Amino acid sequence: MEAAGMRLFDVAVNGQTVIKDLDIWKEAGANHALKKTVTAKVSNGLLRISFPNTKAGQAIIAAIAIAANKQVKPAPAFEMIRDLKCNGCVYNAWLDEGDKLFTNQATRIYKLAPALFGADWIRTSRNNNTKLQFVANDTIDVYVGVTEEHASTLKDFERLSDSIVSDEPGGKKYDIYRKRFEAGSEVVIDSKDMGLIGILPATNMQPAYDLKPTTSYKAAVAVLNNNVGKEMVAGGERTVVKNNEPAEITWPIATGVADVYSITVKYNSPLEQDVTGTLQLFDVGNNKMVDEAVVFKTTRPGKWNYITINTRSMINAGSYKVKLITRNANGLIVSNIDIQ
Repeated sequence: MEAAGMRLFDVAVNGQTVIKDLDIWKEAGANHALKKTVTAKVSNGLLRISFPNTKAGQAIIAAIAIAANKQVKPAPAFEMIRDLKCNGCVYNAWLDEGDKLFTNQATRIYKLAPALFGADWIRTSRNNNTKLQFVANDTIDVYVGVTEEHASTLKDFERLSDSIVSDEPGGKKYDIYRKRFEAGSEVVIDSKDMGLIGILPATNMQPAYDLKPTTSYKAAVAVLNNNVGKEMVAGGERTVVKNNEPAEITWPIATGVADVYSITVKYNSPLEQDVTGTLQLFDVGNNKMVDEAVVFKTTRPGKWNYITINTRSMINAGSYKVKLITRNANGLIVSNIDIQ
């Protein structure tokens, strides 16, 4: 598979772009690690890594290593909260599976939600009927693990889809709720039968792209013009361009949440030359929201290639249409599109 250009993004350190249009596939190919080294100056103990521009796909990194080129004095530790008040509570750093869940019981964490690994956290006392209070030193996200019967005590918290599971008989589940608090805010939580309270710096970083749900739209739902047909290819129904006249394939799609979405086209092009086309996105009012040129590369028999673009900006939940327009593409096979 030829994947050059499917993922293009910039990397910035402390607001300054240090890598432009990084294409991992083009530099390293498949199943190889790509290591990039940059030099940055750190002030006040803060190193901020960001991805200011993504032209295709999504930005992705596997690991970050930071080293000083001279002897440096460590920055003082920063505590995200102060003035903790709670009977039997203990403030801890670096949450992990196997940690003791309560101060007054031997119960331990069997399964931890991925977002909470390495978080600061407060270990509470089991059956504590007092309120837990503290003040946020910075803007923070507070996560609370709570049993279903006590969730009603959490006012204005967002219910997440993940949970914490303890090693109690049968594996007791604590649903996770989250709320953001600004710096200087007083946080008050009814701590009765709370599993734990996790604390992380506020961030706008999206969940891992590979963990986001993908919806596939196949030939069965595609609307075709007269120059495209449906045929059985490689054990499934596909759309096939029948001649070199202008060809159009339209898929009705639906998005469940407001977000930036990628659109991936799975295809096979038996043609010896590149085929150009256009991918478009329309809202329910037929307003064009995306209009991007794409190129279909020659594909080996029995193999599939992929083209990925994204909406660049957030689109709302709702109904949309994705339209592929091409010409001089006789024999081009389009299997499906994936929306993620």
